[in-house]
Amino acid sequence: MPPHRTPVHQAPPSTKIFVGGVPTLTSQEEFLHYFALFGKIKEFAFPPHPLKPGHNKGFGFVNYENIVDAARVAQPTRNHVIRAKTVD
Repeated sequence: MPPHRTPVHQAPPSTKIFVGGVPTLTSQEEFLHYFALFGKIKEFAFPPHPLKPGHNKGFGFVNYENIVDAARVAQPTRNHVIRAKTVD
């Protein structure tokens, strides 16, 4: 996996986290709200599905302002659940 796409459950080398397995009906607001619980977000990307209005592509990126917040999200013992689904 490229270094800029750190899965949620690996120790991050940077402040940017890749989140996979997101339910496709999750809204941008739900995604942002959940990951903002772990720290201040500098930027994020949560691409919409090009052919299904109201759906997303099932993944996103979160870039935290500091490495401590990113590390908190990436703890291997922490399960992240959005819309009753565990995300990667």
